Amino acid sequence: MTLENVRFFCFAASYTTALGLYFAADRFGLPWRRLLSIGFVVAGLLAQLIYMGYRYEGGVPPLSTLFEVLLVVIASLALGFIVLEVEYPDRAFGAFLLPTIVALTVAAALVGEDRGRALPEGIWRAWVVLHATLLLIGALSVSISFLCGVMYLVQVRRLKRKELASAGWKLPSLETLERWTHTSLVIGFPLLTIGLGIGFAIALALRPGQTTLGTLADPKVVLAVLTWIVLGVVVLVHRDPKFRGRRVAYLTMIAFLLLAITTVGVEVLVPSWHQSLPGGWS
Repeated sequence: MTLENVRFFCFAASYTTALGLYFAADRFGLPWRRLLSIGFVVAGLLAQLIYMGYRYEGGVPPLSTLFEVLLVVIASLALGFIVLEVEYPDRAFGAFLLPTIVALTVAAALVGEDRGRALPEGIWRAWVVLHATLLLIGALSVSISFLCGVMYLVQVRRLKRKELASAGWKLPSLETLERWTHTSLVIGFPLLTIGLGIGFAIALALRPGQTTLGTLADPKVVLAVLTWIVLGVVVLVHRDPKFRGRRVAYLTMIAFLLLAITTVGVEVLVPSWHQSLPGGWS
């Protein structure tokens, strides 16, 4: 096992341990649940940042591959977990953030760290970086919408059953969760739109001799467009009171799952011309 693999295992194990402690503490009455969970996430985040720095020193630029992008998303969510747990110790944000962090860590392991791609030289290098950055921020926004949507449905279920949240397992109000869902979508959708547009332009420029139809027929492009359509529908229908609440939450979850399949599923399972382009994700 290489040093790189050891470092990946270190932060993956830390996040997984934090997840186990978070839920086991409530079930078995373990004390200091939050402090232990926060401690393991902090340790995992530090190990991950060292690991990312090691890869950068080894010549792998940030955002140059899907693996690097997933690392940035994981680190961002881990930092978000730490901040939320400190600022809102009576809220159960970790019950939703930690499973997402662990799931993305597994996704990164499936994608693999050795699928390196060199960024193009000249002006296209800047465009590829901009493309990846916009999609990264957009994907983070959609992830936040997804988490808020899941919390919304859980809160609705609790209210219907007239269940009282135990200490440390409270959630924000339905109004707050709905507002957060809408705000993150309003931020993420335009960024994804611009990022996809730039990516399509890059594909046409870096694939000389290929037809536009052949580019559009790629599985990753088809799924990306489908995800974009679903997100656009969510943003539009959210203005109509008849379609707010659970319907928006379900549509947001569908959009997130489509985004996950587009980015990770296609990369691992389906041949795509996009995997041969610099940056390697869309």
